[in-house]
Amino acid sequence: MNKNTKKTNKRNVILILIVLVLVLGIAYAAFSDTLTISGTANAKGRFNVEFTSASLNNANSTGIDKENSTAVISGDSNTVTLTAKDFEDENSSAVFNVTVHNDSTTTARLNGITVTYNGSDVTDDIFEVTNTLSAGSTIAVDGTANFTVTVKFKDGITAANVTELNSTASFNISLEYTQV
Repeated sequence: MNKNTKKTNKRNVILILIVLVLVLGIAYAAFSDTLTISGTANAKGRFNVEFTSASLNNANSTGIDKENSTAVISGDSNTVTLTAKDFEDENSSAVFNVTVHNDSTTTARLNGITVTYNGSDVTDDIFEVTNTLSAGSTIAVDGTANFTVTVKFKDGITAANVTELNSTASFNISLEYTQV
């Protein structure tokens, strides 16, 4: 082969490589695209658990002023205030019946119960407050939970020990529910 033929072959190879790169670039561009997806998700529903009734259980309450003991639900139905008046002795107790309704579009689970007495935790005071509702319990959609709250003196405390407080227990109960 002569020198001119070798030069021509090199030029042809370079030219073919350039054309091949251009063809591959055009082919890639023709078969590639950017796809963008955008959207909006809307959740519909409501979550509303509230106290619907609260009252003194006269049949099971003993040794208190039943006429002046009260159960009052707050205006937003999220808190109930229970007041047990004039405990006579260490055997006295006040029992309240309370109902909670799940007016939600999903089942509700009880996470916690908060009881406050004169702005502080009831267990730090002279009265013991117990209830029959337990954390983790659920209420179905449009369902209710009925429970009782019992108030009595702590062990070892008598009405005579606290006459200066007139032996009245007034406290609030709040329930924390979440969606299941």
